[in-house]
Amino acid sequence: MIYLVREKTAQEEYSMNKAYHLTFREEELMDMLWSVGVPMTTGDMIAQEWDRTWKDSYLNVMIRSLLKKNAIRVAGFKQNANIYARQFEPTLTREEYTAKMISSKMKGRQI
Repeated sequence: MIYLVREKTAQEEYSMNKAYHLTFREEELMDMLWSVGVPMTTGDMIAQEWDRTWKDSYLNVMIRSLLKKNAIRVAGFKQNANIYARQFEPTLTREEYTAKMISSKMKGRQI
């Protein structure tokens, strides 16, 4: 049996070594994705009745940032009339995010 091993991309290496931090608004968006539990398009996110502090026009900026941080990934595409929209899903659970936050804050400290 042959296994192919893929080397980490520069972006993945950067994400693993950098202290993990999401902004308040990114955390709000992640909370929505975790709560809904299914992949969502940006249109679905805007249509959600959700108490949020960000404007609709800021959503694409947050999506791009969360993709760069590997907090979300493209889960597929959804056709809406003759347009295809990307669907996004979290790459880690709420618990994994909390553990990453704690470990990045505690790095170098002793309890």
